[in-house]
Amino acid sequence: MNEAEIGSGMSNFTFMAEWPELQEPAGKAELLAQADPRAACFYARFAMERAVQWVYRFDPAMDKPGYDDTLNTLIHQPCFKNALPPPLFNKFELVQKAGNAAVHSERKVAAADAAQVETLSEKIRWINRNAEAVNDERFMLNAAP
Repeated sequence: MNEAEIGSGMSNFTFMAEWPELQEPAGKAELLAQADPRAACFYARFAMERAVQWVYRFDPAMDKPGYDDTLNTLIHQPCFKNALPPPLFNKFELVQKAGNAAVHSERKVAAADAAQVETLSEKIRWINRNAEAVNDERFMLNAAP
């Protein structure tokens, strides 16, 4: 698979064609999972962070803390954490931790570490389904900060 194939139907992220700001990093994570696991973990975390930021911007039930808007803080806010099924919340944490380790650790990142990419599609689909239930806004990440 090459970058042109990210949106061509050969990716798990073709459903995000309306959201290129998210599809691009998610597709890169998928594309690089075997060839460059460190980069794949980075892109998976980046895509997830953009999606979570969107949730806080458009879902009135999400109370964004004024003191810290890091991914760690946002996913651990009770309003966000309690909205997710526990197994899915655990997968959010795994992507966050793998991305952090890929960026901040000097240890080798193995292809097995990039396995979190496999669950990224599931998390983003969950956010999209629930966002549509909240309001008519589509997942327009160009509006995300």
